[in-house]
Amino acid sequence: MNKRVLGQSIEGRPTTANEHQNQLIWEVISKGRSMRALTTIRIQAIPSALNQRLRWILGYQSAMDVLPDFD
Repeated sequence: MNKRVLGQSIEGRPTTANEHQNQLIWEVISKGRSMRALTTIRIQAIPSALNQRLRWILGYQSAMDVLPDFD
């Protein structure tokens, strides 16, 4: 299976798209917190929070700004 490589980890090995997505999710949900405490509303808010982040690849715009009709 070919994995898309996005960059390098701290250890110097390539990171995959899945690892990158996990890192973005951990920015929204703090590490060390129990996943059992998350509500459905909080879980559903994660994609929204990620789509509102400013991205270098999008010219420092959010995905919501570039693709407003994409829900």
